[in-house]
Amino acid sequence: MIQQLEQARAQYILARTPAQKAALRSDIVDEFEAYRGPLPPDLERFYRKIRAEQDQAEANAAANSAGGAQ
Repeated sequence: MIQQLEQARAQYILARTPAQKAALRSDIVDEFEAYRGPLPPDLERFYRKIRAEQDQAEANAAANSAGGAQ
């Protein structure tokens, strides 16, 4: 499973555009959350980074939805 998470990180890093990264991010976050063992420090840092990015993207989407509904 660690190898899969490392491959997911590599895919994300190689994504060239913000849209490509956004498309990968949700699935990668899900993969990390499904893993229940301890993560190596580099993968833990990566997970925290993309989790924060995902949270921010969701907050922005919610704000845009609320703003459009007014």
